[in-house]
Amino acid sequence: ALGDGSIDLQVARAYGLGPRTTIPPTAGEIALIEELARHPASGVRSMITLAAQRIMRTDRARAIRLLLSIGFTGNSSVAANVLFQLSCGPVGLNAVPAVGRIALLNQLASCPDIAAHPIEMFLEQIARLHPDELIAMLMTRIDHSQNRGWDFNQTLPFAWEQHASSPVCLHDHPRLDQLLGTLLDWLATTAGRATVLGAGMVAAVAGTYDDTVITILQSWLHAHLDRQGVETVASCLRTAPASVLLDQSLFVVSLLDSAGSFGPDCLTAVRKGLFQAGISSMQSSGYAHTLAAQAELRDGARHIAAQIPPRSPARAFYRDLADHAEQMSRWAAAL
Repeated sequence: ALGDGSIDLQVARAYGLGPRTTIPPTAGEIALIEELARHPASGVRSMITLAAQRIMRTDRARAIRLLLSIGFTGNSSVAANVLFQLSCGPVGLNAVPAVGRIALLNQLASCPDIAAHPIEMFLEQIARLHPDELIAMLMTRIDHSQNRGWDFNQTLPFAWEQHASSPVCLHDHPRLDQLLGTLLDWLATTAGRATVLGAGMVAAVAGTYDDTVITILQSWLHAHLDRQGVETVASCLRTAPASVLLDQSLFVVSLLDSAGSFGPDCLTAVRKGLFQAGISSMQSSGYAHTLAAQAELRDGARHIAAQIPPRSPARAFYRDLADHAEQMSRWAAAL
């Protein structure tokens, strides 16, 4: 009978090595494997995922049911092993029924870390095939992250905000405008920690702040032209590179002018979000690149400020941005 954790782990390890043999498991062995899949010890459940490959040879549907029965809420290692078998192994995500797929995503919403490569591979497939389900899972994850005591990187890996590193990038999806619209609608209802994480999620999903994404932000803002809408879009731009402030200056000027019309508190919030744009990426860059980028930002901001009417809040913003870039250049040069 099962119950001794050390013995159960040895049994699970033996069946986990099952893919190395071509002998089909007996009915009794399959029953034992299915019992081990529900074992309270995470090490046992993690090892037994490999046994699915052996069952797969004779009963594909049963192997899928086995993997779906393995709980991994609260354990990223077990999650990685289960999802590797379902998305990278012989099963294939298309073979997983919708109810099972939703159950997996619900568990991931409560998983303490989703940065493991097999989990990212699974999410990349979900992003391609079922993007709405992906968006819903990530929003739920962020909503409950503080109550679970996760840090920011656990909730949403920082690397995902970098364009080439996001497994959940939907930039080329034909419904990008709708998907980002759903995100922005939700982001407008958040506050504090969730707003910061939500902005990172927008960056991870958008992939880049090019003309396509800026047009979507403009369109959404046009339909939500109030203080909350302006501050929501500004919070998204917090994760954008500094080049956006120069390349998309017409949009930035319009955003600042709108913020000014909603009062000084709104303008302060928007300026704060825009100032944040690019700072982190510059700080993480090499010395030579930082100096060149700061000089480009300084000169570009000065050029834009000179073309803006004196009373526009955007003129003061770009002047302050140029001064900040100048100070950062001097600081970097003094190191």
